[in-house]
Amino acid sequence: MKLTTNQTAMFILFLVFFSASGAQGQGFSLFFPASELQPQTDDYGNIYQTGPAAAVAALPSQEPPVGIGISPGALYEETTDAQGNVYTTAAVDSTLAAAQVFNEVDGFDDGMWRRRALGPYGAVLESRGPRGTEDCQALRTTVRMITGGAYEIFLLLGDVAQVATDDETVPTPIQAAIEGQAMKTYVQGDGTYIGTYGFNIIEVSLGAVNVIDNGTISVLVDDVSPFEGFEGVDSRSVYAGLRIAEAGTGGGQTSVDIDADNKWTIVPTSVGRTLLMSHGPGAGEDAPELKTEITVAYAGTYEVVFMYMDSNSWPGEGAIFAALGNEPFGIEYSQWNGISAAGGAGVSIPQAGGGTVSGDSLWYYSAVLGVVTVAAGETITVRVDDYPFASNRPYMVSTYEGIKLNVIDGGPVPKEITVSPWFLYEEGEDSLGNTYTTVAIDSSLSADQVFHDAASGGAVLSGDNLWSRRPLGPYGGVLESRAPRGTEDCPTLQTTVNIKVGGTYDVFLLFGDVAQVGTDDAQVPTPIQAAIEGNELKTYVQLDGVYIGSFAFHIIEVPIGSVTIPDNGSVVVLIDDVFNYEGFTGVDSRSVYAGLRIVRSVTEIRAWEIH
Repeated sequence: MKLTTNQTAMFILFLVFFSASGAQGQGFSLFFPASELQPQTDDYGNIYQTGPAAAVAALPSQEPPVGIGISPGALYEETTDAQGNVYTTAAVDSTLAAAQVFNEVDGFDDGMWRRRALGPYGAVLESRGPRGTEDCQALRTTVRMITGGAYEIFLLLGDVAQVATDDETVPTPIQAAIEGQAMKTYVQGDGTYIGTYGFNIIEVSLGAVNVIDNGTISVLVDDVSPFEGFEGVDSRSVYAGLRIAEAGTGGGQTSVDIDADNKWTIVPTSVGRTLLMSHGPGAGEDAPELKTEITVAYAGTYEVVFMYMDSNSWPGEGAIFAALGNEPFGIEYSQWNGISAAGGAGVSIPQAGGGTVSGDSLWYYSAVLGVVTVAAGETITVRVDDYPFASNRPYMVSTYEGIKLNVIDGGPVPKEITVSPWFLYEEGEDSLGNTYTTVAIDSSLSADQVFHDAASGGAVLSGDNLWSRRPLGPYGGVLESRAPRGTEDCPTLQTTVNIKVGGTYDVFLLFGDVAQVGTDDAQVPTPIQAAIEGNELKTYVQLDGVYIGSFAFHIIEVPIGSVTIPDNGSVVVLIDDVFNYEGFTGVDSRSVYAGLRIVRSVTEIRAWEIH
């Protein structure tokens, strides 16, 4: 392996790269998550793994929960798990229809459970009952067990602040019981913190039952409205599911509770990323030095990018060390010398003893460690270590997300081209020379007659007939219109992609979703029209596509057709919002264009990820 520059020089290059190349469009990148502790092979043949730099047992294992996980998202429909157990949730009052029991909208006083795509089992049900603004229906979750026996039933409830200490400030009470027993109110202090998945999740035992083969377990769940004088406080009841374990096993749930055991802790997040954390900066924990090794399948020159996190409230105090190869740990990485990721949501900070920190969170950053030139079969090594006593706040952590390789020369041939809608009336270009831009079909319109810029967290105007460009989504930008609610009708767009290497390509549309994937078309639809030029525009909704990840919006991907083009040929895709969608005026519905993915037809594998 040849290092083309030293670490100090690369810090300068890091500044130049992100100020200059950021305007050139997305390049071809390969992402290797830090949490893969066993050798993994990606679809390009690269082999990667993270482990201790020295021969010590330093990393924990993330064992899956023992037992059967029951998602509360299966409302008024049956779900069958891999073992053949069948479960569903519905109102105790059998005369009520689904539309009278739940929705996907954050209504404080509509008397309906809000279903959200959070929690360890993919969904939670939320009520603001404890604050006194609504009283939702009592629910019954039934589980038909394939195999009979003695089982212990665990309730999972959501918590919005620090575990075991916030009952007096922001309580999250919920009522539950195995059917046939008296309902009981549970709060955070009654259970055990098992992890953070949007909400902090608390688990409490409801008791044990005996069932026969194909017998049924029924659990009743209800919100608490109001709760002991907490009217007006942002309290809520959050049902995050059930866990059913063989009686006497205790369930064996693996917790992400961080303590000063001098080991890295594996911490899953609600958006699918998994991180390695150490309490070194705050508690003086000294977890062993790590190394991530990437054995490349293709010779080439790669830019090595370190992916990490730092505190939002106290920049620099969640620092972490990283170095390329045998370079010394000369720089600690933090918010001060990193590039911030755009869009998405921060990550709560676990703390010793359970719970998460109130008033602070972590954000994603990246920094270039260096540029390497390697032959096929050679290994790129990155060393990482926690930074002890960088902060006087005991909860502060060093957080390692992974390594990204940006292909500069050589390397594998990309299987896909990603197109960001951010490039309006200007040209974006990727590292292979493919270019793209989006403009209005009506060539008489200028840029300021087509779109305006809006912040990631707001300032979206809903009545100016202009697309709102926001720094969100998987490719760094989305275009949003409120046309489906009937308040505006934005110009039809065309995205033109000029492709250097000809061939047959499949074209995928990416669009945004604002509630739970696969079930919210009837509540908060996010329709959008699209077509490859020469075809009629077609309206797509969430159920037409596949959920690929959350980047502030849930992103749905749907195939819209194939094209065969020569070298230096073009693909043109038409995009439009959907005005006054099927009577959903007044609902917070929208059309959100999040980009295109153009894939050689020989493969549809998503083998790499752009951050």
